[in-house]
Amino acid sequence: MLTLTRVGANLYLRAMEVLNSIPVSLDLKEVLKRLHLRNGIKHIEKEIQELIEIVRPIVKPKVIYEVSYVDNKNEDSLRIGGVKFTSRVLRVNLDKVERVFPYVATCGKELDEITVPSDDIMKSYCLDTLKRMVLGSAISYLRDYLKRSYALGQMSQMNPGSLED
Repeated sequence: MLTLTRVGANLYLRAMEVLNSIPVSLDLKEVLKRLHLRNGIKHIEKEIQELIEIVRPIVKPKVIYEVSYVDNKNEDSLRIGGVKFTSRVLRVNLDKVERVFPYVATCGKELDEITVPSDDIMKSYCLDTLKRMVLGSAISYLRDYLKRSYALGQMSQMNPGSLED
């Protein structure tokens, strides 16, 4: 997908790629582990398995990313794809980096259409955990895809709000 983006007085042509055929594996044992529950609580296992069966056929995680270049590095700022970021930590972390891959990942809107009774806190928590697992699968898929497609070695990621400044 190509988009034209205006940053200040400049126009940038951006090539964004959407990944939407992302495989997801939801296993009861893994879900129980993520929930910090032990095996053997049959009624909870049954509820979780029912949720998994609802989620599996409709889950459609997606990721959109683009290749961006880092330039105009100053004391406490830099530009990524023409957008200025002011952060000394980000600047230091990207000191030797020329290319980055900004992305947005989602577990998919389909999972938000699953309704859980508002008073069923456990089921709501389980569904939220399944969403986080699906999102994690999407991000893992993106990392593997980028490594294969761009012959990347070591990778790290930074998220908005996760840096000191």
